[in-house]
Amino acid sequence: MSCSSIKNDLKFCLFPVLTHQCTWILDPIDGTKGFIRGQHFCVALGLALEGKPVLGVLVCPNVPFVGNRANGAALGDGCVFFAVEGQGAFMLPLHADGSRLSVVEEIAQATPIRVSNIATGKEARFFESAEVAHSSHSAAGQVTAALGVQEAPVRLDSQCKYGMLARGEGEIMLRLPKLGYVENIWDHAPAFVVIREAGRKVTDTEGRELDFSAGCRTGDGKMEARVTGIVTTKGRMHAQVLEALSGCWPPEK
Repeated sequence: MSCSSIKNDLKFCLFPVLTHQCTWILDPIDGTKGFIRGQHFCVALGLALEGKPVLGVLVCPNVPFVGNRANGAALGDGCVFFAVEGQGAFMLPLHADGSRLSVVEEIAQATPIRVSNIATGKEARFFESAEVAHSSHSAAGQVTAALGVQEAPVRLDSQCKYGMLARGEGEIMLRLPKLGYVENIWDHAPAFVVIREAGRKVTDTEGRELDFSAGCRTGDGKMEARVTGIVTTKGRMHAQVLEALSGCWPPEK
């Protein structure tokens, strides 16, 4: 990726601000409990044009920069994940290496990231929230058992999970909050761009595309109340996860 192409990408992000309805989406401390514990949290920034997320940045101070499936929820030296719609997903080390590069030059040296090619439940690694109040561990356990997942789940706070899946450290992520909870766009929109550009699919638990437009339009940041959970996987496995979920989620079914 050249500096000139990065400049064009930046223009792609900035020019529509003048010509379209845009919404900046910011969560300054995503994963508050992880932050308090000194574990995983992130600063999440997104840009939506006419309600559609097109830019996502996740600044993850405790995620190791070097991606490795053995990382699990281990703490590391910090990583920045970012993506622009149609341009792919990338990562940078959080801390500068001492070289005097401009921001554009640093971005031009970013490492492209892509999801893993693992396509079976037996080989898959599963990610979920560390907080049971944020996602039902029991329902997720039923899904992973149905898919034959062998490894124990990786549990951590914040949208860092999306970044780690985006670079191939896992294959499945579920968010299954308490019934009646209405999702906030700032908890998902920035990471949505990163994970989609890296090659994963993100829907609600009924297989519907996520719609961020209502939260952008009204200004309250709320997603549709019908969203009872969020599924992130890839390809054929997505349908398998949705099928497994249909037997246990929502709980009143």
